[in-house]
Amino acid sequence: MTFGREEWLEGREEGDRAQPAPPDQRLELQRMVQAEPMADRLTDSEEWNYAASVLQAIKETHEKELTELRDTQETSVMTADDLQRSYLSAFWLRTRIDVIDKILELPKDLKEQGQEAAARLTAMGYREDG
Repeated sequence: MTFGREEWLEGREEGDRAQPAPPDQRLELQRMVQAEPMADRLTDSEEWNYAASVLQAIKETHEKELTELRDTQETSVMTADDLQRSYLSAFWLRTRIDVIDKILELPKDLKEQGQEAAARLTAMGYREDG
């Protein structure tokens, strides 16, 4: 059985109708705008400052451990198992450092995303306050 142009176009139109419409980004953008002042309140709190200082100290400790571990990897003779454990430890430390960086950058990222979302809402013709 062969399809003619009309059948192909009908099938294509049915496929287009079956595709869901893209979700309205307005609500998501409004939530991002609302998160911006929360980030300001977060960074103004004593609790955040304390948590950030603890995380920074942990990060610095992990960075020191990572440097020492890499120096050991380069200068020591290790068995294959010890070297594999060493690489795994280095990966674990690097991952923790990256996670701490993301946590510490969260308020700044929320502010930037809120400003970008406000600009997009304005460009879409919506007022920032809804």
